[in-house]
Amino acid sequence: MAFEILVVDDSAVTRSLIRKTLSYAHIPFVRCLEAADGREALEILDEHWVDLVLADLNMPVMSGQELLRIMRDSRQLADVPVIIVTSESLSQEQVESEWRAAAYVRKPFTPEEIRDAIASLVGADEQTSKPQWLLEQFANVLETMAFMFIEPQPDNEPTATTADFLRGRISFGGAVSGEMSLSLPLPLAVRMAAGALGIEPDDPVAAEHASDIVGELLNITCGHVSESLAGGAGVDCGPPAVTQHESADWADLTAEPTAAPGLVEGQPVVVGLRVR
Repeated sequence: MAFEILVVDDSAVTRSLIRKTLSYAHIPFVRCLEAADGREALEILDEHWVDLVLADLNMPVMSGQELLRIMRDSRQLADVPVIIVTSESLSQEQVESEWRAAAYVRKPFTPEEIRDAIASLVGADEQTSKPQWLLEQFANVLETMAFMFIEPQPDNEPTATTADFLRGRISFGGAVSGEMSLSLPLPLAVRMAAGALGIEPDDPVAAEHASDIVGELLNITCGHVSESLAGGAGVDCGPPAVTQHESADWADLTAEPTAAPGLVEGQPVVVGLRVR
């Protein structure tokens, strides 16, 4: 099922970010309409039916508070769910009683926060374990630990590598069980280790910790992924095992059911997942 969504924020940058986040979060929508303030939002709502509104509170011309008041007093709009997306800190009582909103997401937000808020309202499928979602879980960990960023591989086809590569594997069990893997060229693993350690990539210490960074990135990602798959129930991740392989074996990595290929600094990375 796809949804009509209206994003209301006076910042064009924020509206664009929310629109991209909706895509990253796997929210299926037919159209994402935009308004710069509450008055524009009401004009759009007069002409288009929407399934969901994401609105900021502090906006010129007409604030989000006034927009919410008018919507809740309108027979046609009273039942349209609204998610407040704001930099303000709100209590659940304020969200439900004062603003009569369905949910609240505080800026800055993650795709997961947007996804979870919408899924609870309109029944959107989280689509966990799909490649893009899996890549996002790893991206969050990579950015925090190694200060590096990953982007999806065009056409979902990872490029080849001429270098030897490291492959980490980790099993998890409990409420849900399976195995995760992380594969990347050895030189990239060295740069990741350097980023995590705060040293230069040509420092010998970085090479010594290449396997360590792969194992740790995989271990933390496994914790987030397995918890999401289990719906918050108990899951234990075993110790990661990291091995080195020749570049000729790289093509076999995409054979996994959920192989999420991406690029980090132009180098291929594949995150794999098998759920039993």
